[in-house]
Parts: sequence; C-alpha cells; structure tokens
Amino acid sequence: MLMRTRPSLAVLWLALTFLAVVIPPAGAAAQNQEPVTNAVVTYVFGHSITIRAERPATAEPADISIRIDLPGSPRSLTERMVPNAAGQLQYEHSLEQGFIQAFSTVEFHFMATLPGGEFWESPTYRFYYADNRFNWQTIERGPFRLHWYAGDAAFAQDAMDAAHDGMARANAILQTEIPEMVEIYVYASLDDYQFTRGQLGQLWAGGHADPAAGLIILSLPPGEEQQLEIERKLPHEVAHVMLYQRAGEGFGNIPGWLNEGFASMIETFPNPDFEYLVSVGLQSAELIPMAELCGGFPTNPAVAQLAYAESTSFVEYLHEVYGAAGLRGLIDSYSAGAGCPTGPLVDPIQLDLETLEGNWIAEQRPLADPPAQPEVAEALPWLLIAAATLAGPIVLLAGTVLRKK
Repeated sequence: MLMRTRPSLAVLWLALTFLAVVIPPAGAAAQNQEPVTNAVVTYVFGHSITIRAERPATAEPADISIRIDLPGSPRSLTERMVPNAAGQLQYEHSLEQGFIQAFSTVEFHFMATLPGGEFWESPTYRFYYADNRFNWQTIERGPFRLHWYAGDAAFAQDAMDAAHDGMARANAILQTEIPEMVEIYVYASLDDYQFTRGQLGQLWAGGHADPAAGLIILSLPPGEEQQLEIERKLPHEVAHVMLYQRAGEGFGNIPGWLNEGFASMIETFPNPDFEYLVSVGLQSAELIPMAELCGGFPTNPAVAQLAYAESTSFVEYLHEVYGAAGLRGLIDSYSAGAGCPTGPLVDPIQLDLETLEGNWIAEQRPLADPPAQPEVAEALPWLLIAAATLAGPIVLLAGTVLRKK
C-alpha cells in the first residue's frame, strides 16, 4: 500500500471537504413531525465522512442513531448521533472504521425510540461518494462519460475514441447489448489512482473496471508512452464491461484466463512481450497450467505478466480456430455455471480444458530468433524473483505502470 504524507487538517478541509448532494427520501413526512431533519453530508475523500442533522425545537426528546451502509463491504454500522457545539446531531465516520468504495452511492437512515416507547425510523437518504480531490472535466459520447483533470481536449477525445474502438471490437465478437452508461475516470498519475483504488488492487495495476457499476478508473500519466497506454488500457477495461453485458449475473463464473485473455485481445496494441514470454515459458517448461488461472491471477507482477501472456495467446488461439461463435459459446457456457475444466464442452469446441490447452501448446512455435544465451531461459525463475523484488520500488519511484488489470 502506498504511503502518503498527510497535509494539515486545515488544508484538508479547505481543499478536499465536499458538501455532498443528499437525495432526500421520497414521501417523507413534514419536517416538523420528524425528530430529525435537514441532513447534510460533508467528506474529506479517503479520510472521513461527516453527517449532520437538526433536531426541531418542537420534537419530542429522543436518542437518535444512524445506520450507514458501507458500499464495497458487507457490513453496515449503527452509531448514536451526538450533539456538536452548534447543537446539531453529528456522526463522523473515519474510513479506518470501515471501507467505503469510491464512486458509489452511500445510503443511511436515522432511528429513534420515542418517549412513549414507539420506534421511529426515517426513510433512506443517499449521497454519491466521488473523488473530489481534483477539478474534473467531463465529456460525454454515449455510452461513455469521461472525466479527466490533466491534459487538453485532444487527450480526452483520444481516450474517448479508444473506448469506442474497444467497444466496437469487443461487440463484433460478443454481439450483446450496449450498456446504458459507463463512467470513466482518468488519473494523471499512478499515485493518484492507487489512492482511490486503495486496498482493492495491486501496486502494479494501472486500471480497474467494475462492470456491474458501469465504472472504469485508470491511470494515464503524461509522457511518450501515453498514447500507447490509451490504446491498451481503455479497450482492455471496456472489454470487461462488454463481457459483463454478455454474461450478466454469471460474469463472476467466467475463468480469469478467459476474462483477462479476451480483454487483452481487444487492446489496439497488445503487449509485444507476450509472444516472447509464452515462447520462453514453453521452452523452459515454466508455463502456468490454465487450470491454475481459472480464478484470480497471481499477485506477483512478473508471474502475473506470464499469466496475462498465456491467457491472451490461448484466447487468440480459440478465436482463430473456433471463431467468434466459439468464444460466445464458451462465455455462455461458463456464465451459465459450467465448471472450468468442462466449460469448453460446448459447440463448436466440444473439448475439455486440458485437451484444448494441449492443442494450443502443440500449435506454439519457438521464436525465429530465440534468446541469444541459453542461460536466459535457465535463469527465468531467478529473473522472475528479481523482477518481483524490484517491481514495487520501481512503481513507487517512477510511477511506471507495469501492467493493467
């Protein structure tokens, strides 16, 4: 996890405090009939959320509690509201008490036991917990709404074009419905991105899609590699969203190798190192079995690179041999609940995963110009260990994205 130097509390409140737009509960009773009114939310993104409310002078005395849901967590919290110096009821939630996912809708409501013993509960209030640290600019071209804070309009248009290109390529295979709206937030540094992503991602991950929420966040630092990263990252994350559109509630059943391999295949300029990594892994017998990539990918950056390379090569092979219909059948089979080993037992493939993997390996050919020194292949495990050791410091010091999710 990245360590950040915290500015003074005064600076935080001046720069980051946000008066959230609270959506009032529908059908609420007249304010003078409720023991709690005028809920107001402020927050310092990534640190704390404060909820204040009024107690009408005519209201009966009562102990007031607040129940707040925690998006991104199965938990909810119930805490007593206490008066502050101004006489307002107040609850302050430190994010150390419970994680709240960025770019999510937070719900809360008030509860009280009145003097006569009657239990009172307010309707639900809602506010949107966005990253307000930056002056976001926005452009929209359905179904994408793109937000960025560094770079000119040409940069934003390039990013929007890449998102649309990725959607078109993915849907040429998937033939599914277009999402209603996808919010894309582009960060200008890996550090800014990681602060938002928090503990949900690895340090080397530079992009993240939450397809169910219609959300993509990624880092696109300025520099010589920016355009290349636009052409890689945006189509990749959009492909995850489109895959969700095809799979629906069964999206979580799709194996990691298919999910990530398909997304990498949709990139405008796939990683040129992937072919080399697969070739070296094949020659050194260091390939990761596909069965081990059915779930999550390795967290070690170097090993994860090999996992992405294999998955991309494997899915490209399936597409070449069985066409778009083969990939659609495979996706539908897995999303319907087929197990990872038997998911490919569907038309037009009709082979189990192990047999299919063997056919893919048999089709691989050594690179025309293999590594000059045989010791390179023999030293692959040591190279992986060295890369894993150096990956974290390199990312922290240089802000270089080794690979997107």
